[in-house]
Amino acid sequence: MVILAADEGRFGRRGQVMRAWCAPGIRPDAAQQWVRENLYAFVAVAPSLGRMSALGSPFSNTAMVNLFLEQGAEDFADFSW
Repeated sequence: MVILAADEGRFGRRGQVMRAWCAPGIRPDAAQQWVRENLYAFVAVAPSLGRMSALGSPFSNTAMVNLFLEQGAEDFADFSW
């Protein structure tokens, strides 16, 4: 019996910079930063086989999940369940 573990996660950054260092008595103009950059990671791992299948995507939707499942099926195609 082989146990597969699957998970998905979102990694990214979101920031808002409003302060800046300067000499005392001076109030600098500092632009705000509002950036959203994400990477969704889909991973399936079979520790007993020492194998894994992974897909990184900027989107998490049905099409990406189906692509990951197809890729996983190809990555583990040579293993008989």
